Amino acid sequence: MNRKAVTPLDIIIIIAVVVLSLGIMLASLFSNSGNKAVITVNEQVVAEYNLLNNVKKEIKTQYGVNTVEILNGECFVSFADCRDGICVSRGKISKIGESIVCLPHKLIVEIK
Repeated sequence: MNRKAVTPLDIIIIIAVVVLSLGIMLASLFSNSGNKAVITVNEQVVAEYNLLNNVKKEIKTQYGVNTVEILNGECFVSFADCRDGICVSRGKISKIGESIVCLPHKLIVEIK
């Protein structure tokens, strides 16, 4: 079998990929964290909470019930009585622009 040795170009490409990967990782670690969670139902703002305060709030609407929690600067939906529960499985959010959406309940939690 004829195997070629690693060339200088291969080494440059490997180093470039590693440096780019580290840069992306560091950028995500130091990206801007938001300072408030804005909760809307059917495009109407129903609540705004500072991410520095721990909060557990039940949001009851004509569409259903969601429990939104803020804990240690992160916001998440801990309960939803909708049938799919995608908003609960979305996990925690804390950075500007991140959001959790519950389509059946027309609920959006967005970090600003």
